Amino acid sequence: MMNVLNKAKSAARRLRGIGEYYFQQRPYMLQQIKMLQLKKTSQTAFLIATGPSVKRQNLALLSGQDCFTISNAYLHGDIADINPLVHGFAEYHQPMDRGNYIQWLQHASATLPHNTSIYTTTSNKGIVAESGIGAHRDVIFGQYDMVARYLWPKCGEYLYLPPQSGPLLMLPMLISMGYKRICLVGCDHTTLRNYGGSIANFYDVASDMRKHATDPSVWTNIISHLEADIVLFKQYEMYARWCAYLGVKIVNLSDDSWLRAFSFSTIEAEVGHR
Repeated sequence: MMNVLNKAKSAARRLRGIGEYYFQQRPYMLQQIKMLQLKKTSQTAFLIATGPSVKRQNLALLSGQDCFTISNAYLHGDIADINPLVHGFAEYHQPMDRGNYIQWLQHASATLPHNTSIYTTTSNKGIVAESGIGAHRDVIFGQYDMVARYLWPKCGEYLYLPPQSGPLLMLPMLISMGYKRICLVGCDHTTLRNYGGSIANFYDVASDMRKHATDPSVWTNIISHLEADIVLFKQYEMYARWCAYLGVKIVNLSDDSWLRAFSFSTIEAEVGHR
């Protein structure tokens, strides 16, 4: 009986999520995506994360390309040349400090080019309002729900899976925008190499103003982190299947990445694709 009740509750949550999506989120995202599509200059997008491999890449070559950045990618010295169309922030979560997270949003907004839009989750609306960054630039809120698993790729174009990482926050939005080629930059996903220590990125640890985000305090038992990585790589594999169905090509531009769901390439080879 308990199993039947749990299944009924799960089905009810799915129906509620689908209803909220079609009657609330879908019209909103359709409008936002149309506005973003007006900024497109190409059928190729570059999604820039913060993996250590970025240190060995010349991101200045991406000037004039359709670029999208996430998290601390705004710290890159070439951010003005990169001039991202959109910068993404994953939702606030513990053990991060809430006030510190708000300061981080404010610092990023003050650093990013003025025409860059901000993208984050609907769960961050209160924090974004408190930060005040919406007074200075466009802010777009995406909805994430496991219901997306049952709607993609045919009819869930503006409802996304809860992301296991920053790039997975932005990737489905780029698909929704209609890009036919998506290039992943700095999506190394090699953090388990740093288990027990500070997580390596392209920037110095001292440059990260966030507390409890990449320092040794983030680590718990190894099993939970291994399980989280399994979820992460399975999400990428799911998007790989969906993109194959949709005719979207994803390539990985990292020279040191554990992500093998996509073929590898280089920035130099990809900047010619328009």
